[in-house]
Amino acid sequence: MMNIIRNTNPKLYSRMVKGLEKMRTSAPAEIKDEIQIVFDWAKREYGMDGELTMEDERLAETIARIGDGLIDIDKMPSSFKQTVIDFINAMAELFGLDPILADTDVASFQRTAKAIAE
Repeated sequence: MMNIIRNTNPKLYSRMVKGLEKMRTSAPAEIKDEIQIVFDWAKREYGMDGELTMEDERLAETIARIGDGLIDIDKMPSSFKQTVIDFINAMAELFGLDPILADTDVASFQRTAKAIAE
C-alpha cells in the first residue's frame, strides 16, 4: 500500500517521511517516544530490506498506532497533522473509505486509521 502512495504521490510520501523524522526529534515527549519506538521496530524488523522498506513500514506502523490510540494525533503540530490527514485520505481513497476532514474528532480519525491498518 505504501509503495502505491510513494509512486503515485511522491511529494505527499516525502512530506510524511520527513515529518516523522522531525517528530522523532522535536515532538512532545509522548509523541516523540512513540515515533522512536516505530523507528527502532522498523530498523530491527526490516533493516536488512533497505531504507524504502523501512520508510514504508514506519508509515504503516505509525498509522496503526494512531488507529490504536497509542499516538495522539491532536498532540502533533497542526502542519504535520494535516500531512497525516492527507496521507490517510490518499489511502482511504484507494480502499473506498470516506475521507477525514481536518476537524474530524479523534475517535473517527482512529476508526479510519484502524480500517486502513487492518
